[in-house]
Amino acid sequence: METENRRHRRRNTLMAIMFTPNGERHSASVLNMSEGGARLCLPEDDWTPTEGAALRMFFELDPDQPIVVHGLVVRVGIDHLGVLFAPAQEQQINEVLSSLR
Repeated sequence: METENRRHRRRNTLMAIMFTPNGERHSASVLNMSEGGARLCLPEDDWTPTEGAALRMFFELDPDQPIVVHGLVVRVGIDHLGVLFAPAQEQQINEVLSSLR
């Protein structure tokens, strides 16, 4: 049996988001999320980020007031990317995680 050595428990989801690196907007889906980060599908517009790229993610739980979370790309896979959330965003992250329950 394999054990996972993650700091935070991941929650599976399929949630559409927008994110911006350098001001360009891209649509993607969140595949899973924890207090520390998220795994996103690569955007459908053939843009692939590089490791170390800063992202602003817009979780549009309320279309009039999206929740913005800042993160850093820490892994780029064939069809997904891993994002580590920047510190001091607990309130925003908890709001998004609460919507997954």
